[in-house]
Amino acid sequence: PTQEPKRYIASHGYVRLRWKLEPYEYVETYEHRVFDGRVTTDEHVHHINHDRADNRPVNLRPLSFDDHILEHAAIGWWAALAPFIWKPQ
Repeated sequence: PTQEPKRYIASHGYVRLRWKLEPYEYVETYEHRVFDGRVTTDEHVHHINHDRADNRPVNLRPLSFDDHILEHAAIGWWAALAPFIWKPQ
């Protein structure tokens, strides 16, 4: 989409972007998954300061699924994050 997206915070704290394509037709993604104008789903994106709404490039680090799990396990957040973590196929 060429127009600017609507930006809102979802119930779990991540920022969602929504573009309107047609009446009643939208495309959405998480803001932290947009890099250089493209959406990535191949990697996990880690918020370095753990603020899910802080999507400045300096606060985001692309990681593999396994590295993302290790990052959160190291700080003891695995149990809290388990419902939100998915492994790309």
